[in-house]
Amino acid sequence: MPYLLYELVTQEDPERQPIEALQSTVHWMQALAFEVTRLFPEPTSTQYAACRTFLAGTKQRVNGQASLARIYETLFHSLLNAMSLCSIAEACAGQPWTYGNAIVWWYYANYHAFRSMLYAHGEETKTHAGLINAATRTLGKRLPHPLNMLATRVKGEEYSSVLRDAPGVRSTSLLDGPVNDAAIAQGMLLGYLNGTATWNCEKIKDEIKRERRDITSFRSNAAKYLRDRQLPTYINFMNCSYRYLTKANYRDPLFLPYGKRQIVPADGFIEDLATTARFAFVFALAYMERKMGRKVVLELIADLRENMRNQDRGAGATHFWRDIPV
Repeated sequence: MPYLLYELVTQEDPERQPIEALQSTVHWMQALAFEVTRLFPEPTSTQYAACRTFLAGTKQRVNGQASLARIYETLFHSLLNAMSLCSIAEACAGQPWTYGNAIVWWYYANYHAFRSMLYAHGEETKTHAGLINAATRTLGKRLPHPLNMLATRVKGEEYSSVLRDAPGVRSTSLLDGPVNDAAIAQGMLLGYLNGTATWNCEKIKDEIKRERRDITSFRSNAAKYLRDRQLPTYINFMNCSYRYLTKANYRDPLFLPYGKRQIVPADGFIEDLATTARFAFVFALAYMERKMGRKVVLELIADLRENMRNQDRGAGATHFWRDIPV
């Protein structure tokens, strides 16, 4: 029987390819999870201690405009998304119709973790673009690998990408696999960072073409000027995360559950999402402790222990935050 849905979609947009979409979605998250667990292994108590060690050299001074209420609230949002992933990682393993929405939870676990760290500097970001820009400007080298990946614009559409903790790594295709060692994981992270720089550039050029019907290419100096004025200096982890959200959830969800052929093993996909989402919250919490003192962490965890409903329910890893030493 023909694949009716697939054939109709790809006839309208031939660039949509299921093999590339599924493999890159699964392998990038495998690479992230591999590097996170290699450098910041669980359980949560061990991971939190590793984050504190990493942050030992970060200045403790807090911006006077920092709002504890907003820091707590955004941390809580991050935690809820991470907990949601933990709950379905066990209950919905191997159920690909959940993958698209799971990616949304993953993105917002990271988004709110970054927002909380920026609030500690007195910075409020109200848009995705604002947070992406502030992530490099304000957090920068305070972030650990793999959250500190960075592509820097050289000229025109050219970017120089680097994993700061693995400067000599070579880019690897996300179609390769499995992810079973650091070199492959780092190569895939670098490859996705390169791809995100290109993707972001193409998105900006398409927006210019829609607004200026007289521009059909970027050969002229006038067109290059419009393009260069909008291209960002840096592409970072949150750029990659936003691309992941838009491609894997909005553009490519068809290819996650559709089709009989198993293109790439994906039963552990939601667990990889949960692993990296937990880390985003744990690191942000350790960051808050470093910037604002141990007391604020103790008070938040104590409050959640006392007031979070139904803590007797959920999969084993759902309440991972309870393992943070108090």
